Amino acid sequence: MTAPPAWTSLHVFIHDFARLDGFLCDCLASAPPDLLAESFFIRYWLGGPHVRIRFRDAAAAPVLAAHVRDYLDRNPFHSALEPDSYYQQFASQLHTEPERYWHGNGELRYIAYAPEVARYGGLTGLALCERFFVDDSNATLALLRRHTPAEMEKILFGCCLVQYEVLAQAGLFERYLRDCHGIADRADLDGALQVRAGTALARAWPGLLAAGARHATGAYYPATLAQYRNRLARISGALADAGIAGVPGILHALLHMSFNRAGIVPFRENTIRLFALALHNEGIPA
Repeated sequence: MTAPPAWTSLHVFIHDFARLDGFLCDCLASAPPDLLAESFFIRYWLGGPHVRIRFRDAAAAPVLAAHVRDYLDRNPFHSALEPDSYYQQFASQLHTEPERYWHGNGELRYIAYAPEVARYGGLTGLALCERFFVDDSNATLALLRRHTPAEMEKILFGCCLVQYEVLAQAGLFERYLRDCHGIADRADLDGALQVRAGTALARAWPGLLAAGARHATGAYYPATLAQYRNRLARISGALADAGIAGVPGILHALLHMSFNRAGIVPFRENTIRLFALALHNEGIPA
């Protein structure tokens, strides 16, 4: 079997996190369809706010770069970001990436893709997950063009519920709690949620129950969550068929990247996950 071509990775530096949605919706989403069919993106902060676009067809690089440059030329802005204060703000995240390089606002850089092979189940698991990255990226681009940031949070909350349901149906939910949340037993979940979410969970609870009731009747973003459930079923089945270990952790990592693509920061992601865990736990018989 011939190995697929390697990914080319174009990093587009836009030194304003608030402008990344516009770039994704107005520029990346209008890139050539053949390129989008074999590409995925993430948002990132190292070196300045930017989007990383990974694509299979290296020959398409000049076309993509010209497309991006045209968008940036038509949407210029001044950025006052400077490295020292910026990195001071993100210092808590630098334990995993001690390097502190910097690229200017509006710069395009080709920087080698360094996949997290172990995180996604080795080379075989990674190849399967990269297909998920592509499908998830294109789904997210479509959602960003139709929904506000607040609606995207609600959609990702629904994705959490779907993922927990899929894990429970596969008998993997308690393994997920142990591996991804450090909760040794489901009986400990209520206490852990009180410690980790506390008063925020209490304030949100009436709204969470209302969302859960809609989800239970199929009325909570039904088309979007049905598509997500299908993507999740495909990747779960593919990982299982390939004998990949650690599926709960891999699905957790895939959902983290869905939050990233939607522009939801890790602190907010953690809150949404905990809220969804609480709602899912409410429906599990004791």
